Amino acid sequence: ALHQAAKGVERAPGVADALLRQLRRALPHITSARLLSRLAWALGKLGLSSPDVDAAVAHICSVAPKALAKFTSQDLTNTLWGIARLREGVSRASAAGVARLSQAIVRACAQRVQELTAQCLANSLWAVARLRLRRELVRDFLGGCLRELGGSRDLRGFTTQGIANILWALAELCAGGGAADAARKESQADRGTSAG
Repeated sequence: ALHQAAKGVERAPGVADALLRQLRRALPHITSARLLSRLAWALGKLGLSSPDVDAAVAHICSVAPKALAKFTSQDLTNTLWGIARLREGVSRASAAGVARLSQAIVRACAQRVQELTAQCLANSLWAVARLRLRRELVRDFLGGCLRELGGSRDLRGFTTQGIANILWALAELCAGGGAADAARKESQADRGTSAG
């Protein structure tokens, strides 16, 4: 129900608060990969900040790491996108959980870059930039994404918004140097092009 409310939140603004209160009581029963992913996406879409949302984010961050092997590529990227949208509105404790979960998701996505749809790839790059992740594991993920984008991936499969999100994410990540710059150089070296 929250997933549906998130899709139509503009039409029914009071519904989300009522659903969030009910959701908080149901959290212990939300353990499957698909439900955790849908919950993260819906909460991100709603973009609300409240104790109920914080409790849901804490739940996702504690349960999802144990279930990541069962997440589809879309589940992974939807969860990453959702928690990236919510990160700034949660408590410090939940923010630490978001950081740990997002790093675990990026590690899993790095192993599946070729499986990511155009939307999943664009959304996950956007989320990595929004979360300001700059660790070694991000370099592997970014390198895989850059190899996909510069190699066999047909860019016509991306929406204009998806391409805009990718360009923004790469600009944000490269502005900080570090992982994004190293991934770009590694990707260019793999393709035999100049890294300068």
